[in-house]
Amino acid sequence: MFFEQRWYAKKSIYDIKKITEEHKITTINELADFLFYKNKNGEMDYKLYNINTKNEPLTAFQKINTIWFFFLYWIVFAPYQYVKNGRIGFSQDKDSGKLVEKIIGQHFSSGKRSDYKAGWSKEISKKEFLDLMEKIGINTMSDFFNVYSSYNDYNFENDGFIIEKVSDIYYDQRMPIKRFNELWLSFILILLLPFVGTYRWFTKNDFGYDQNGKIIEFYKKKTQIDE
Repeated sequence: MFFEQRWYAKKSIYDIKKITEEHKITTINELADFLFYKNKNGEMDYKLYNINTKNEPLTAFQKINTIWFFFLYWIVFAPYQYVKNGRIGFSQDKDSGKLVEKIIGQHFSSGKRSDYKAGWSKEISKKEFLDLMEKIGINTMSDFFNVYSSYNDYNFENDGFIIEKVSDIYYDQRMPIKRFNELWLSFILILLLPFVGTYRWFTKNDFGYDQNGKIIEFYKKKTQIDE
C-alpha cells in the first residue's frame, strides 16, 4: 500500500531473445552483466523485480507505527507524491523508502503477478538475480527462456521476476499544477454530483455530468495537457 504501485512494462520473451542474439549473450552471467550494466552516470537501461517477495514478520512496534502512518500517508504523502511525480508510493531504492521499511516493515505483496499487473514488487540487485536463477534451477539460457516464456495470459501465472526497460516505463507528462487541479476539482465534482445529477435527472432524464458540457470542459482544460 505504501510502496510504489504502477503498471509494469515487462519485456516479452521475444524481446529478451532478440537482445541475447544481438549482443551474443550465451550464459546467465553474461545476461546479468548486460541487464545490470551502468553507464558513466550510474544509470541502468533495465530494471529487474522479484514479484514473489516475502514479507518479514512485523514487530509490535511496526504494527503500531502502521496505524498512525496510514493516516499520515494518505493525508500528506500520497497527495504530495501524486502532484509531484504522477504516482504514489515510496521507491524501494531511495532512502525515504528504506526508512519507511524500517518504520512499518516490508509491506510488499506476495504471490504471482501478470505482465502488466499493478502491485508491489521489490527491485532486485545483480547478486539477488543470480541467486534467484540458482534457486529456481536456471543454469543455461535455454532454461531461462523455458521459465520466462511460461507465462500464460489467462491464468496470470508467472516465473517470479520482471525485466523491464527503463525507457518504456510510463510517466505522467502533465505539469504538477495539472495534477494538483485534478485533485481538488475531482473533490468538488464529487460534492456537486448529487445536486447536478438530480437537476439533470429531472430536466434531461439523465444522471451525472454532461460530458460535453461546460463543467467537464473546464475540468479537462485545467487537468489535461493542452493539445
